[in-house]
Amino acid sequence: MADSMLLSEILKEVLRQMDPAACLQLAYEAFNADDFDEARNTLASYRNWRRRGGFEPHGGDHRADELERMLIDCGIGRSRCDQRQT
Repeated sequence: MADSMLLSEILKEVLRQMDPAACLQLAYEAFNADDFDEARNTLASYRNWRRRGGFEPHGGDHRADELERMLIDCGIGRSRCDQRQT
């Protein structure tokens, strides 16, 4: 019981410390550096944070949707990402 209360308090503290705008910026930077796994993981952190009630920065969900589409395009049509580099 005490462990679950401690975990709950830790989660609340993590949620308070999240900077969603910075998280999205890191995801975009990872994408632009062709680190698609890191971009996906960072985007997933943003999505999870929002699902748990974290606030949306101005246009944050729209930016997250856009990045998700870009990642999907890279996963499905790899040539689009290759063309982006030229």
